[in-house]
Amino acid sequence: MTSLEMAILFPSVLLVILSMFQISLYWHTANAAAVAAEQGLDAGQIFPEDKTRAVDEARAAAQWILETTNHRNAVVNPTINGDLLTVTVTAEAPRIVGIGSWQVRSVAEGRFEAFIPAGER
Repeated sequence: MTSLEMAILFPSVLLVILSMFQISLYWHTANAAAVAAEQGLDAGQIFPEDKTRAVDEARAAAQWILETTNHRNAVVNPTINGDLLTVTVTAEAPRIVGIGSWQVRSVAEGRFEAFIPAGER
């Protein structure tokens, strides 16, 4: 009787434990993507006169964050629309439980920095 109970109970307990680890990996990936998008935005916002450099700096800063958190398969896509810079980071969370897609998408957007003289503020 005990063997039968263990055969039924053990897989359920194991699934619960592995699911907790999976959720923590997803949460970690979501935080890394959010930080990468924000850092990319911060790095790119300071180049309003050179849009190409702004995109390059945004991509480099976001990639650095993702590489230091071991998310090398992430995609960073900075875009510019007028004076608005948008950094989109898409990453796949590592999977323990092979069910479903664990993709994370984070977006940060903001305007380029501009000097405003004291009399115009």
